[in-house]
Amino acid sequence: MITEFEFGGKHLLFNLTRHSDFSAFYQVAISKSYPNLFSAINQGDIVIDGGANIGIFTIMAGVLAGDTGKVIAIEPDPENLRILRENIKLNKLKNVIIVNKALYSKSGKLLKLYQNGVLSRILTGKQEVSDLRVESITLDDILKKINLYPTVLKMDIEGAEKFALIGMKRTMRMIEYFEAEIHSKEDYRALMKYSKLFAFSNEPVEDLSNVIKFTLKHPLKILKLEYNNKFLTTKRVLQSFYKKEGFQQFPKIIYGRKLQKKLNKVGK
Repeated sequence: MITEFEFGGKHLLFNLTRHSDFSAFYQVAISKSYPNLFSAINQGDIVIDGGANIGIFTIMAGVLAGDTGKVIAIEPDPENLRILRENIKLNKLKNVIIVNKALYSKSGKLLKLYQNGVLSRILTGKQEVSDLRVESITLDDILKKINLYPTVLKMDIEGAEKFALIGMKRTMRMIEYFEAEIHSKEDYRALMKYSKLFAFSNEPVEDLSNVIKFTLKHPLKILKLEYNNKFLTTKRVLQSFYKKEGFQQFPKIIYGRKLQKKLNKVGK
């Protein structure tokens, strides 16, 4: 289905077909998983979307960055990429640069990819099998090739963060704001190596209160979305209220703001 969403004073259009497409839309647009980043994007900014999926964040960031800005959308999954291109075309955006490769610690490697929409991920275990291979690239190498200097970085690459963070040391010195969905202790430790550059804070992966608020404000829109999604999100929300689950440390979203250098004392 094609759904309309108001953002940044514009009516955006998104093609949602698979259950994972609806999940991505709910997380970014309705649950508002990246409020800090959206508030940090200004006209003319260069924004990186690492793990662009079908482009929900890409489109919204593109609206905020405007014609003088750019969004670098990085997505290795061919099916996600197809829908990403459709969504860019639907919204007539001209400021998106697409990189059809997988973020990793080294460029030029062929990696196995497990395809599952929003849960598509790089396979690193020897026992994991996939017929699909994608080429890797470091974020530093991407920026060298396109010669742009980003200020904002969003990353959600389903557990490959610990590898990608190795290949983005130069990038992390450039950007001012960073937000990522972290999936394991290994990813977290890799990110904390940049703690001298950023002040980090935790954010909820999904705020169900925002979903409820949106539902009360736009009941017919939610009904249409859920009908086309076979009410899977409704079932998941209800289960979250009635099913007791133990505390899960991961995944979680971590937001980082660049630390300001201390000013020299007067007279020194």
